[in-house]
Amino acid sequence: MKILKKALLISMSSTILFSSFSYATFFNSKDRASSIIEMATGVVEDGNEFFCLKYKTDNGSTKNACAVKGVGSASRGYNSLFDIASKAYTNKTKLSIYLKYNIFRSKPMAREFATQGQNTNEIIALATCTSNICYKE
Repeated sequence: MKILKKALLISMSSTILFSSFSYATFFNSKDRASSIIEMATGVVEDGNEFFCLKYKTDNGSTKNACAVKGVGSASRGYNSLFDIASKAYTNKTKLSIYLKYNIFRSKPMAREFATQGQNTNEIIALATCTSNICYKE
């Protein structure tokens, strides 16, 4: 029984270690301590729900990014991302926003929500901040 417990512990530890490593290479960019200026939500042409954020980064630039339910790398986390984003918008809480560049190619979505007229960036993860100190920093 002790051997089984040790094997399970080693297995869990290595899973956490490898998960952390793969997550670190999962996104293209992180915008730290960002303030949400606007939030939009709706349904894209294929019927999936989406939300988009227009936000100001800690260096003062304004950017946009979106999440789509059922589509993209973080699609299974859509509900959690939406909850965190909507609460942060309502409460004026700063977030670190983890992005994957140019993922959504819907022309109407890109026209409305792309930062620089390209495809729309995908929100991969959100981390809350207290003042300018964000989770995991």
